[in-house]
Amino acid sequence: AARFLGEIEHVDRTLLASENAADFVRETCEAVRLEPGEGWQSLLDTPSGERSFAVFVFGCLHCGRLGGYVDHS
Repeated sequence: AARFLGEIEHVDRTLLASENAADFVRETCEAVRLEPGEGWQSLLDTPSGERSFAVFVFGCLHCGRLGGYVDHS
């Protein structure tokens, strides 16, 4: 089970930089074709209204790992 944390721009940056977010960061960068360093930071700095996609973040209630999905609609 997971809880919805919000659209990526509203999620705590410390949480997004944690080890629990490593797979989520990699998978999200691959999904939107961004480089994990500067590309990821650009994603965090760009409001969802200025992007062609939204990134929704969820946190596992058992282990704390982050997951989510990219919505291109």
